[in-house]
Amino acid sequence: HVSNGSPVRDETGTVTGYVGIARDVTEAKQAEKRFRNFFENLSAGSCLDEMIYENGRAVDYRILDVNPAYETVMGISREKAVGALGSQVYGLGEAPFLDKLERVAKTGVPERFEAFFAPIGKHLDFTVSRPGPGMFSTVFFDITAQKQAEHSLVQSEKNYRDIFDNSSDCIFIHDAVTGAIVDVNRTTCKTFGYSVEEIKRLKVGDFSLNRPPYTSAEALEWIRKAYMEGPQRFEWLAKDRKGRLIWFESKLLHAQIGGKDRVLVFGSNIDDRKHAEKELRKSEELLNQAQEIAQLGSYLWSIGDDGLEWSRQMFAIAGI
Repeated sequence: HVSNGSPVRDETGTVTGYVGIARDVTEAKQAEKRFRNFFENLSAGSCLDEMIYENGRAVDYRILDVNPAYETVMGISREKAVGALGSQVYGLGEAPFLDKLERVAKTGVPERFEAFFAPIGKHLDFTVSRPGPGMFSTVFFDITAQKQAEHSLVQSEKNYRDIFDNSSDCIFIHDAVTGAIVDVNRTTCKTFGYSVEEIKRLKVGDFSLNRPPYTSAEALEWIRKAYMEGPQRFEWLAKDRKGRLIWFESKLLHAQIGGKDRVLVFGSNIDDRKHAEKELRKSEELLNQAQEIAQLGSYLWSIGDDGLEWSRQMFAIAGI
């Protein structure tokens, strides 16, 4: 527990005793430990930052903490990062993504976005949340290899089959007009437990949750949007042959393959990321709750007769 006290003085100013309070911080300490263990072992890069304001306007942010994966992805040591300003540590002269990050810190509404981060030459997938007022925490994944594979597959029919079969993502090829499945790659078959021919006979809803918004009808609408309006990106709850639910991030692109209009669907398994985001939110919530409900105890110590009075909560804190 943590104790704080103040002197009690009589009318002459002489100290006659002390009055104090004690706070039970056991739960808060345990929550902090759980949060630290999760933060340090998170496979994704993560950092905690505080906003810096001038005249009510966000102008920068300061890094408060980073995990080991941050150091690996960013190539920046913890010693260099912690305490540094975003405008300085990344070498850009201004804080990257300040408008998005400030919006989350202000509203508390989480946001997710992809961006090419020039200082390290990598494509990153960011999820941003607010652990407290004026702060934000970021979880990010390196998706550079995935972006390169997507670009190559769309741009080069010559390399199509090699990239298609060796991609770690699930790839579906749909008829752009009817939405029918024309082909899938080996990763798709392995992930869902079906052969290529079996999948080609199925509708998307057959290997999805198959409840709105994860049905064949919604899938067809996404395919048509990709064909008519351009690239689409969304999360999709799929289901394998055994009924196991799998979260995917789906990216849809229109392409000409063999002279025919097709829509390519790149499905990235995001179960780990969903779990990481859920656990991070849970850890942050536990920490906030522990800090909010930490109990207070009080005591009064009289110097003259060495008397000590405790409140009921003080006895509880001391375990008496």
